[in-house]
Amino acid sequence: MDIDSSCTADFYNSIDVGALISLIPANIIEHYPDDSSHRSSTIASLSQARQQVANFWLATPEDQLESTYSSSIGKVHQMLLKSGIKREPLTDSEQNFVGELIARISRGFDDPKFIHGLLAVMLYCHAYQ
Repeated sequence: MDIDSSCTADFYNSIDVGALISLIPANIIEHYPDDSSHRSSTIASLSQARQQVANFWLATPEDQLESTYSSSIGKVHQMLLKSGIKREPLTDSEQNFVGELIARISRGFDDPKFIHGLLAVMLYCHAYQ
């Protein structure tokens, strides 16, 4: 997946934050990863939400990053960070996506979308990774 071609203004404008929030099961912080009866569906929902939020950050216009982070999408971002989904193994496509994100942020502030990439990659990796 090419992160620049998949994260357009059309994608940014098409995100339904309410639907995105509905992907995150209620009380996820309290029950994940202990709820083994729904573990695979919970991981799938969290992974889908994580991918959509990551793509959303990549598509967000730079002048809207701060206000967007303060909105509902920022709350979803925080929920994902607290969920523990980062501890789960990544799929091959997620590994490729993260590799592209790491390449982007390794260029530092020379890349005009550095902050976008940083917000996206933090959903997948701990800072020490």
